[in-house]
Amino acid sequence: MNMNNYPHVTIAADGSLCSTGLHRPGFPRVLYDALRQLGYEGDAPVYRGRMSMAHGQDKCEVNVVIPLNPMEPWMATVIGVELDETVEQTAQVALTSLCETRLADTAAMPIALFPIRNQEDPVWKQRLEAVSDPEGPHFHAGMAALAGYAQHLFNLQASTGRTVMRQHLHSSSLEQHVEELRRANALLRSGAPPPSDQDRELQVAYRRLSEAEHGWHYCRQQLDAAREMLDDRTHAIIHLEHHVEQQDLDLEQRAATIADLEQQLQALQLQVPPAPAAPAAPAEPDAESDVDEE
Repeated sequence: MNMNNYPHVTIAADGSLCSTGLHRPGFPRVLYDALRQLGYEGDAPVYRGRMSMAHGQDKCEVNVVIPLNPMEPWMATVIGVELDETVEQTAQVALTSLCETRLADTAAMPIALFPIRNQEDPVWKQRLEAVSDPEGPHFHAGMAALAGYAQHLFNLQASTGRTVMRQHLHSSSLEQHVEELRRANALLRSGAPPPSDQDRELQVAYRRLSEAEHGWHYCRQQLDAAREMLDDRTHAIIHLEHHVEQQDLDLEQRAATIADLEQQLQALQLQVPPAPAAPAAPAEPDAESDVDEE
């Protein structure tokens, strides 16, 4: 790992790589903003990562402690490949947990419609239905579209993550099997007579070596493709978050403009003088009196 590519990262005394994740737009910023809106006054959470190698591939484990409640801090942990991307994923996991555990407190916050794991929760479903119902008083086509998009993207990312994990486990098992076949092949090539009770097993292992290696390479390609798809989904979520923030700013500006126009209208109403009273109409002569005089 070239630390020149990570100027925002510091190295702790225990060797862990530390970052707040605030050096660029992303989930760490969204999480920190949400924490402050919920009353948190401390520093930004620090993400601590450790790099290692597993089965010939880089491995990065990142964890973060969320001290919103000093008496009950909680931790989120994610295992990935690259440090900054794993920090983003860890912040997303923490943000999802925050939205679930503080669901009632987020009702008036911009993250109120962020997807959660338990999407059958009645409170969360009611919020989503409220902005999605064209006949309801809280209908908002833009918010409904964004919330639906975020929900489907969240579910797709979760499904992709499960696929990556299954492929990773299968790849690890296949690598172990290939290594065993290689050792068996080396033993056969060395000319050393194998024990009689293992002779048939070693011959089968020798015939299956090339097939197992081909399967291992195919699994690795599938795993890499799944990781690229997961990265694309993460970038799409970050783009969606920027769009939601911009829409919130637009709504705030519109609300301020409406309030200003209402004040101007009230001022104009106070400046307009009351209309003068209409003059009384002259009385008409009595017809019967005119006849008597004649």
